[in-house]
Formats: sequence, structure tokens, C-alpha cells
Amino acid sequence: MIAKLLIVLMALQVGVALGLLRVSEPPHRRVGIPSATPTPSATRVDCGNPETGWKLEKLKGKVKSLREEKIEYGYGPRKKELTRLVTFAPTGDYIKDDQRQDYGVVDYGKTAKTTFVFDNECRVLERRGLRGGESGWTRNVYSYSPSGTLKERSMYDAEARLLWKYEATLDKSERVIEENRTIQEHPEHFHPRRYDVYRRTRTLYKLDDSGNQVEEISYNWEGNLYATYKRAYDSSRRLIRTLRLDHKDRPIDLVIYRFNDTGVLQEELNYSSHGYSDIDALIPGTLDSGFGKFQYGERITYEYDKSDNWIKKTEFDVAEVGKVNRATYRTLFYY
Repeated sequence: MIAKLLIVLMALQVGVALGLLRVSEPPHRRVGIPSATPTPSATRVDCGNPETGWKLEKLKGKVKSLREEKIEYGYGPRKKELTRLVTFAPTGDYIKDDQRQDYGVVDYGKTAKTTFVFDNECRVLERRGLRGGESGWTRNVYSYSPSGTLKERSMYDAEARLLWKYEATLDKSERVIEENRTIQEHPEHFHPRRYDVYRRTRTLYKLDDSGNQVEEISYNWEGNLYATYKRAYDSSRRLIRTLRLDHKDRPIDLVIYRFNDTGVLQEELNYSSHGYSDIDALIPGTLDSGFGKFQYGERITYEYDKSDNWIKKTEFDVAEVGKVNRATYRTLFYY
């Protein structure tokens, strides 16, 4: 009897200790697997595939195949090398993607197809398939505001364990003003592996009168400032500039987009500073962008075919006027 009482007392003590450990977890680091969201009921079966190859590649028109070649001027023989061959079905779905540059071939006729559940507005309620660009079968569940703004998205692995979760806070006009993300810590960081530890990050947005996100303030999982993004738009609400500042208000990345009169992208200017002389000692940049000085800079120009699909992309070095870093060519055939 005494032995049994001792066992019970020890179990209670362990339980209390574990409970205290869970309570003492900081708010940005959660322990415990959230319950999986149930599968929503389908309301429509006539909605089109939201992830066709045409949509993912941002292609216009009925493209049958795409051939990509590249010339690297910084090294190698400086001749065109085949980097990619893609074929599409008449519906826009991928048939095959031969990624020569990465030595990989994806035959979509031999892979399991992604399935979707839609609401009555053809918004995706659930997606089941391989996660984009990565291996592993996943299940994504979505929910929306009455006006159609995405409020929540959760991704689960094949064992119904939460991988990450996106939650949005909306203003009275149902515009996103805050985002919170719950992200699973890498299971292999624990011995034995754990799938029930999560980190949380937070992002705040400032909007202009048109509802454009003109400022984004991101905090890391420890609750400290990570980066501030400042964005500018033209009169057609097209994004024309994004500037990223780090936690010390230093310019790290800048992208400037320039469009022609019909709204087709003609040029990009990309600046960056990622070189450090010591921990958190950013090397001062010398390239003046007009929005801060950066270490590196590249100008990208585009040429298009009659369907407004780009067929040539040329990347120039900003530091040396006229110096070409690389050129990419695309040959497109249509149905």
C-alpha cells in the first residue's frame, strides 16, 4: 500500500512540474499540438484549378511549352545554356517540368494531383497536396471574412500535426492590419524529436486612404523588432517600391518597379546590403539609390512577345554602367 502511495505521489509531482514548465513557456514559444481543423464541406464542384502552370508561371495566353536559356557573363563560356523545358496541357496544367539547371525532372502525370474544396464563391476552403517547392504531403485549411479577405490559414502534415498557422486581424473595412503566425520548430532540434513546440511572430500594417499597405513592421519570435518595410504605389495601385530596413533602421533591400503606359513591367532596380564585418556590424554601402546607400545593385530590363509574356530578361551591374551580369531567354509556343 505504501509503495502504491509513493508511486501516486511521484506521478502527481511530475505532472505538476510539467504543468509549471508549460505555464512558464514565454508567449512567443508555445508547447502543445493544436487540434486539427475539420474538413470543410464543399459547396461547388465547378471551380477551376487555382494552381495551373499558367497561373503559377504568370503566363498570359494558352502557352503550350516554355524553353528557357541563360548566358552567365561573370563566369563560364558565356554561351546560351538550356536551363529549363516546361510543357503545359490545354487547360494550363503542368505536364512536365525539366529543370536542367537543377538536374531535376517533374513528370506531373506520375505525381498525385492536388485536390481542392471550394465555397460558393470559388474560394479555396481546403487544399490537399504536396507543399509548394518542397516534399511532403500537406493539408491546408482556409477561412475568410464576409467580404472575402483571408482571415486564417492552417497547414498540417500527413499526420495531422500543425506545421504553421496564419491569423489576420482586420479593421472595420475588413483590411488586414495585423498578422500572427504560429510556426512549428524543427522537430530534429529535439532528441527525441518533438512536434509540439511552436514559435510565434507578429506583423503590423499601416494603410493609406486607398487601403494599400504602405508600412509593415515585423517582430521576430522573441518579440523584438525584425524589420520595417516601406512601400509606395502608383495611381493604379501598382506596387512601385519596397524598402526594407533592419532593426537598427539600416537599409537592407530595395526594389523599384517601373511600368510602361499599359502597365507592363519594363525595369526593376534591386539593391541590397548583406555584408558584415562583424556580428551586426553592417559594412557601409557606396551605391546611392536615392533611398539609401547599398553594397550591391542590379538593374533588370524585360522584353515581351505579343501576348505580353517576357521573352528576354537582362541583368546589369549598377556599379559598372553597361556591364551585363546575365541574360535569360524564353521561347514560348502557344496552342
